[in-house]
Amino acid sequence: MAIHSGRTGICSNVGMTVASEILTPRRHRGASVPVEQKQVRSELRFDELRLREWFNQMDLDRRGHVSKTQFIHFLVSQPWLQKLFVEDRNPQLNVAPNGWQQRVVCAPMLSKIWRELCENRPHEQEMEWRGFSNFFRRRGMLIHYKTKHNPKDRLASMLADMHIQPLEQDSQTLDEFVRLRRTHLQGQRKRELGIKELSDNPHVFTSDTNL
Repeated sequence: MAIHSGRTGICSNVGMTVASEILTPRRHRGASVPVEQKQVRSELRFDELRLREWFNQMDLDRRGHVSKTQFIHFLVSQPWLQKLFVEDRNPQLNVAPNGWQQRVVCAPMLSKIWRELCENRPHEQEMEWRGFSNFFRRRGMLIHYKTKHNPKDRLASMLADMHIQPLEQDSQTLDEFVRLRRTHLQGQRKRELGIKELSDNPHVFTSDTNL
């Protein structure tokens, strides 16, 4: 079993490719939607696997928590996501990072969003996975697969473990991850998902022929 190491700069490509993979929800007649979700209904929806990729990208020190600085740096690198988190305050984000764009992500509206992401804990120093995923769930932007034991949900769970405990993943687990990745993902994600998380695992080696 092997996971190809690919090129450098994998993290920076996640936001570039995700825009083409945004899903538009199908609306069924008679379906009940909570009042709070009706008020903020969005056409953008993401599955848990996509959210886990973003969270791992922010959590640079692999502690399972994200600081406000890490969150802001992530948004600066992903202009189109800024629009999502600042509630369409500034939809045109085409300027270079560290200029006007940096000021946008530090705006009061984002501070309010940060408090929500921290789930209004007293000190609001760090965001946990639950707060990040709940942000999307409250807005009706989290995809729930009807299939029990959906392979993408399984990939998301495995990716979380690989991120926090990369050295504790055995070869059987890695084989399952690569098999699910090959079978259920497409394009760049099919080739590169999990490479960053497993870069330090001794069971992983590079091979172009074993993907």
